[in-house]
Amino acid sequence: APRLQRSVSRDAVAQDVRFALRLARASPLVTAIIVLTIALGIGANTAIFSIVDAVLLRPLPFPHGEELVSLWATNPDKSITRFGVSYADFEDWQARTRSYRGMALYAPSLTSLNGPGGPESVASLNVSSNFLSVVGLRPEVGRFFGADDARGESSNSVVLTYGYWQRRFGGRRSVIGERYSLNGRLRTVIGVLPRDADLLGPALSGAPLDAITVAEFTTYPRIELHAQHLFGALARLAPGVTLAQARAELYGTEVALATEHPDIAGWTASVFRFSDDLSVSSRQPLLLLLGASGVLLLIACINVANLLVVRGALRGRELALRGALGATRTRLVRQLVIESIVLGVAGGGLGAAGAAAALGAIRRLIPPGAIARSSDIGMQPAVLAFALFATVATAVLFGAWPAVRNADVCIVVAG
Repeated sequence: APRLQRSVSRDAVAQDVRFALRLARASPLVTAIIVLTIALGIGANTAIFSIVDAVLLRPLPFPHGEELVSLWATNPDKSITRFGVSYADFEDWQARTRSYRGMALYAPSLTSLNGPGGPESVASLNVSSNFLSVVGLRPEVGRFFGADDARGESSNSVVLTYGYWQRRFGGRRSVIGERYSLNGRLRTVIGVLPRDADLLGPALSGAPLDAITVAEFTTYPRIELHAQHLFGALARLAPGVTLAQARAELYGTEVALATEHPDIAGWTASVFRFSDDLSVSSRQPLLLLLGASGVLLLIACINVANLLVVRGALRGRELALRGALGATRTRLVRQLVIESIVLGVAGGGLGAAGAAAALGAIRRLIPPGAIARSSDIGMQPAVLAFALFATVATAVLFGAWPAVRNADVCIVVAG
């Protein structure tokens, strides 16, 4: 009996779906208006969520990326929480803190490389020799900086980014060991970063990154001064240390340094998740856009619900006849809800397809380096799941109230 009941229930639902499809074909104009309205709301929300997912929600593509943090100096009036770090402060941070199992410095620069096709400008990152190991990267080919590269003035090694390796050298593995002039200095290519590391450029320098070299700290002017804020700093939290603990320790350390060195009196330090620094300039605009698109979807649902109420009123005789013939309130509500779901699925599918097409154009319009991980924007599994959830939620939202209202009216009329 239970099996027979489930079979009858499935047949009834299938019958309702077929009837909903016939009804949709019978009223093409109303159907088109409803589907396009839903598609606009779903498409806008899906496209914007895809950007939010890529830029704000997706975890870092590095081992234990949640441990990576950015270290910054904070000026005395606290108006700039992400101020450059001095080399002298950095050395004291390393010596006096225990919350970090690795700290590294970096400084972006624009230089020139005389490669196979002649000289060209390249965006480079000058780093402490342990920078790549702190981030947790493994080379795509070749190796990274070692003990011989610890002092930048004695290092002639250069590591290429994956994107630059593909673009300028055609992805040749034989580039390892070749020598090129970088800013007038002959350097040997020792390795290539993995593809995922290409996000470091937009995050750290605001532009696509081409090459990484070991910094020659002795060449920086007045490097010994605590007030010479020239660098950015990354660190990896020690096991079991929370962000709050690490932040408190570094803050206390910098306060102590500021009392010891009058040239940085009043300065403190700030610690942020590196993932937060990736999106510090785009987080608020993206969240505002997502909120605005949610309002747009809500307006679309209200408009569609009103259309369904009007259409239900025009179908009053048909629904009243069903009620008079014995259709229960539950049966009528189910029929009307299924009609809404059919329209919602059609609108959601069309909206998702439109979002996929729009995202390709959005990726091309975003200037290189303007948004970290903009190349990851697309119809990823999380985005497809969001589109499916939005479609179902929308269908229920715009379909439930008209279905109950129209069913109640028709039951009263039939009675």
